[in-house]
Amino acid sequence: MNPVKVGIVGCAHACKDLHRPWLVARPDMWDIRGLYDLKLELAKSEAEAFGGNAKAEADLDSLLARKDIEVVMVFTKPPTTHYEVAKKVIAAGKHCWIEKPFAQTSAQCDELIDAAAAKNVKLFVYQNRRWDQNYQKAREIIDSGRLGEIKFIQLGFGVTGMDWGVHVMDQALRFGRGPLRQVYAWSADPKKEEGVPATVDFIFEQAPAVRLQFMPSTPATEGIQKFARFYIVGTGCTGDGRNFDLVPSGEEWPNQAAVFKSLYAWMREDAPCPVNPVGARNAIYAFELMTESARKKCSITPDKWRNE
Repeated sequence: MNPVKVGIVGCAHACKDLHRPWLVARPDMWDIRGLYDLKLELAKSEAEAFGGNAKAEADLDSLLARKDIEVVMVFTKPPTTHYEVAKKVIAAGKHCWIEKPFAQTSAQCDELIDAAAAKNVKLFVYQNRRWDQNYQKAREIIDSGRLGEIKFIQLGFGVTGMDWGVHVMDQALRFGRGPLRQVYAWSADPKKEEGVPATVDFIFEQAPAVRLQFMPSTPATEGIQKFARFYIVGTGCTGDGRNFDLVPSGEEWPNQAAVFKSLYAWMREDAPCPVNPVGARNAIYAFELMTESARKKCSITPDKWRNE
């Protein structure tokens, strides 16, 4: 195999705990060459942990100037830094893979998508919760046809705000068929994104309608995670006469091995992009629509939806 030569920007939790275990497990796929962090000691520590060809760089420009790096993974915190770092990576002509959330606004996402196209570099966003077992189970139920035509899907999860909630938003939008036509949202406090219950309804060009509920977990409501993750309603009936099915919370951690295998196939085997960045951009846009609808207390018609 021909390992992909990788640079990493941001060497804290996302790098150390979420991605390094999978990258070091497949040296035949991934060759970590350079690492940069605002805290040089973190970059040096991660370079030592990766071993092999990994080398810490003292500044971002030095990392981006290296000819032996093909792709740069952006794992920086806070997420507000993703846009500026990714813009520099793309300008340097490197393939760019960004931890979620893609950026802070849909306009920033559009700018990065267009810049990557202009530079002919590959752009990927880690919406890796598409590989969650419970989400895959929901897709399996829908695709089996045993519920007939799917008319309504409800998702619920104990998170709020864009940082983690963008995963659930992305899942919700994956159930839509055709362009998004209407959004109506309610929030306990429309001026806040974090820590408040909220519900948003999505109406697409074709059924099903999709409802997403953000339900923040606290020590007093930890049991909320035991509720159904997905509630799926169709026109048909199963053997016991039901026209709906429930998918419990179940296994949430995604199969990271499948994510990185797909990324390698994209880089080296001309396979499709595992996550079209337009889809990740639409998840950010959906947050904007949800916030606008909740504040105005009315339905919103999207005018900047992008088809993948």
